[in-house]
Amino acid sequence: MFRLKEGGFIKIISIILIVFSFLFTANFKTAKALTANATMAISPTSGTYNLNDAVSVNVNLTSPTNAAAGVDVRITHSGNLTFVSADSTGTVFATEVTPATDVANVITFSSVRTDTGFIGNTGQLMRLNFTASAAGTATISIDKTNSSVIAYADSTDILQTVTNGSYTIQALANITLTASSDKTSVKTGDVVTYTLQYRNTGLGASSNTTITDTIPSGTTYVAASASNGGTLAGSVLTWTIGAVGVGTTASVTFQVTIN
Repeated sequence: MFRLKEGGFIKIISIILIVFSFLFTANFKTAKALTANATMAISPTSGTYNLNDAVSVNVNLTSPTNAAAGVDVRITHSGNLTFVSADSTGTVFATEVTPATDVANVITFSSVRTDTGFIGNTGQLMRLNFTASAAGTATISIDKTNSSVIAYADSTDILQTVTNGSYTIQALANITLTASSDKTSVKTGDVVTYTLQYRNTGLGASSNTTITDTIPSGTTYVAASASNGGTLAGSVLTWTIGAVGVGTTASVTFQVTIN
């Protein structure tokens, strides 16, 4: 009959405990949480646009060491950007779980991929399209608190940082100038009055507006005839108008004598 020597049973139990402890420690190390180093970024991060221009940006993902299996994204944008559409045909996730929607200037979407996940730099998640609807500073921001990048290995959130965008929307002025005279036929000695009508047909007010005109050949400028403070230097008349509001129409005049 098999008999354990004195103390043999205790030794066997000790060996079992040591092996169990080793296995538990190895498994614990394997299950250690992944380092969160994924980033999401708006691209481009800056730019200047005119009023009513199309403004399009990409939402990009970088996950250098951990495979990303999916994302939940919440993006806010300023009121002077009007949401038009979202293109989900990015290079990272082919399956869109929740299509991009815009409610009260907040865009949300979710997407996943069914393979082993995305590892790499600057993978495109989504392209967002807006219209510049008012002048000023416009912003597009990723809400980090309510966005996440899901790791393929353990489904934890590995999103570390986000990069947002800020843009300048400008309303440009467009000054048109029309010249006319009070006579259609003239003879030597006649005095002709010229009118220069200017109008701002643009979307924004102009500032520091200046109008210039050249005295017609074969004529002599009538001294001090330029209205609104126009000045003559050589054969060029200059008016410093200053600000011209949107839709404003006004005019300046001067006179010449036919030689």
